[in-house]
Amino acid sequence: MEIIEVMNSKSGLAFLILAQLACGSGGDQPASPDSAIPSPDAELPRPDLPGALLDAPATPVDTGPGVDGPLTFAAWPTEATVTIVSAKNAFGANMSGLVYEPAGTTAPAILWAVQNEPSKLYRLTLNGSTFTQVTSEGWVTGKLLHYPDGTGSPDSEGLTRTDWSSNEVYVVAERDNDANQISRQSILRFELTGTKGVLVATHEWQLTDDLPAADVNCGLEGIAWIPDSHLVARGFFDESTQAAYLPALYPDHGSGIFLVGHDTTGMLYGYVLDHSTGKFTRIATFASGQQRSVDLTFDRDTGTLWSLCDSKCNGRMTLLDIDGDATSATAGRFILRATVPPPKALSNMNNEGISMGPFAECAGERRPFFWADDEESNGFAIRKGSITCGRLY
Repeated sequence: MEIIEVMNSKSGLAFLILAQLACGSGGDQPASPDSAIPSPDAELPRPDLPGALLDAPATPVDTGPGVDGPLTFAAWPTEATVTIVSAKNAFGANMSGLVYEPAGTTAPAILWAVQNEPSKLYRLTLNGSTFTQVTSEGWVTGKLLHYPDGTGSPDSEGLTRTDWSSNEVYVVAERDNDANQISRQSILRFELTGTKGVLVATHEWQLTDDLPAADVNCGLEGIAWIPDSHLVARGFFDESTQAAYLPALYPDHGSGIFLVGHDTTGMLYGYVLDHSTGKFTRIATFASGQQRSVDLTFDRDTGTLWSLCDSKCNGRMTLLDIDGDATSATAGRFILRATVPPPKALSNMNNEGISMGPFAECAGERRPFFWADDEESNGFAIRKGSITCGRLY
């Protein structure tokens, strides 16, 4: 694999191009954010924001004309300011997944967060500069999660929302904390209605037997929902039928598919879930481009799938999308487009959740980006930065 250094004539920033066309696997890792090119960011204190971390602004990297293959960014490709947006010691450790739901006509923006132990779902809204728990309808301390029979404590590692107008959330779990020596890799669906502080899953799709064997604490970690409309428009390839994806072939699956990420291998798997029979069909298997995948988020504005690796990869993220070139050998399949390090201030944190705001919230060509810290470093679990409004590749 050849690495080429390219200089952006507009910004004067250097970045790296991986000179290969196919997406990589865990064997060939993208360059470390601290290697090859020194980061232009300098970490600075910010006394006016207690606990905040600030990097000098960085101009977004421009790929330039005529550049092929995945990119590896040397630094976070936008302004690298990071601030704390959760109250101190509000959650404890094990915050593992985030979904930012933009504000509606009459509803405020919501930051959904899931914790794997205790198994809880949080509904957070912005109070000043901090996201805090909603105090009504049983949400004040988060809602405990249980399996469909009302028992157990799912090791809930990630979550996703479907259509914003829906009243459902899907959680991925790798085991039952009450039987933590047994692998139970599954997707769980929960209804968000009710006033009790407990949510019982309406459905469970157990995927363990469909996946490679894994340690009980090193299985599925991330989940993302992708709407059928996007998949059909991009000519998504269905590996189960060996043809273009046709939603009509899957009755009662809803209006999209679910991608899940594997902690041990970094592989990603796509599933269609039947809500009537409880069965599932795997329709995609592909590499994330890193050795681990601990969270997934789908950017509904750009069609980009983000896959996060934790502190074992210095918090790097890979960006993938569907190859729309009908003449390509990978047409209709997800391919690696770029690898991005986090802002310098986050490179040593064990972040296990990411999410971002929509284009509708762009200000100064930036929109919000969120990280969930599994270790609640210095007592804070959620941090906010920004990302450019537009694709990075």
